[in-house]
Amino acid sequence: MKSNINFQSDKIAVHYKNTDYTYRKLNEDIFKLSHFLKKKIKKQEVICVDLENSYFYIVLYLTSFYNNYIIVPLNKNYALEDKEIIINLLKPKIFIKKEINLDKIELPSRKKYILNFNKFLPNSIFFSSGTTENPKGIIHNYNSLSNSAKKFINTIGKTSDIRFLSFLPMSYIGGVLNSVLNILLMHGTIYVVKEFDYDLLKNIFLTINKFKINSAWLTPTNISLINKMHKNQKSKYLKKVFVGMAPLSHIEKIKFKKKFNIDCLESYGTSEALFVSCKKKFSTDSSSGKLLDRVNVSFFKREIIVKSNSLMVGYYKSNKDLKKKKNIYKFKTGDAGYYRNNKLFITDRLKDVIIKGGENILPSEIETKIKKCRYVKDVLILPKLDQISGEEICAAIIPHVMKKKQIENFIKKNIQSYYRPSCIKYFDKFPINSNGKILKKEIIKKFK
Repeated sequence: MKSNINFQSDKIAVHYKNTDYTYRKLNEDIFKLSHFLKKKIKKQEVICVDLENSYFYIVLYLTSFYNNYIIVPLNKNYALEDKEIIINLLKPKIFIKKEINLDKIELPSRKKYILNFNKFLPNSIFFSSGTTENPKGIIHNYNSLSNSAKKFINTIGKTSDIRFLSFLPMSYIGGVLNSVLNILLMHGTIYVVKEFDYDLLKNIFLTINKFKINSAWLTPTNISLINKMHKNQKSKYLKKVFVGMAPLSHIEKIKFKKKFNIDCLESYGTSEALFVSCKKKFSTDSSSGKLLDRVNVSFFKREIIVKSNSLMVGYYKSNKDLKKKKNIYKFKTGDAGYYRNNKLFITDRLKDVIIKGGENILPSEIETKIKKCRYVKDVLILPKLDQISGEEICAAIIPHVMKKKQIENFIKKNIQSYYRPSCIKYFDKFPINSNGKILKKEIIKKFK
């Protein structure tokens, strides 16, 4: 099978629950599962999956890719009604809610069973997180996924000695592309643990030292929590973490570097465009690094438009969308930013822009000012519908110390009245999903 993954190797590919699986064993299990599924599903039919992170999940992804099945993972954070909408829309041929015991499947003869692999056919539909709206089905094929992974690897430098901690949810595209495909194409080793939770972060340095982890992917929320939970610790193994999914606070990045001597390497991408840019070396600037090979950006009214050979096939609306073989060439990200000194800077999510009295107001500008108050730990500026102005400005604040009067006096003194939040609510913490993204939709409900 031509996948650019070296399956003919006895190196450990995946470690999961005290068991090591070599690249050769991974290859055998792909053939086993392919043989098991061939009487149950045909090429380009849908497999819906609702599972936790595991070795089997990796086997299932690769089996789906190499047989041109269409795998549709369901995020555990979806509401039941969202899951039902997705299932009714796609009408999956198979719905896997429990792992299949691969040890009970006989390994077929290679002569009797050959994988039918076409990298241009759709092989996955990832539904967006739905943090601000209903989830959208994003169609990819192996060509887009592998192209993006290879460009990322070429930028950061291929290293086969990578020992990677994987706990991003595999139901999300970042959990597959960032934490699985990237590492397998580098011929590295993936250490699979349960999805993000606070206990994992409390014991993260024990895990790092036990398995000699030298690389990981963390979200900005993970970075912030680790800073808060742990005192200064020096790991002789972990020297760099890749950070994406949301902007990383400059303060948290510098604190992480000083406390643990670990480099945070920011990146930027979307579920539709995959990797766009990343940093190869640690720097104190707020950019998301240089553009990857064969990735170009342009701007229209500050919106970032990506041109790349690793964009999605399209959005899923009906089975007709799965018959497309060519990926789109250009994608409007919905993110605002600028390009300077060969680096990409992300400033805002355009859908987060508040339109008050016809004027576009950037939440980040107000957030930056409020964060200067010593009593404020974090803040989100959000919109609230208003019959007169269209949208009003609201502030969700996590205080360092609950001193409402001092915080509100600071806001009154430092922000002009037109841009001043008309409503302020205080939170102990912001709700997040398993990817570490803040669920703004849930916070906005508190202002209604």
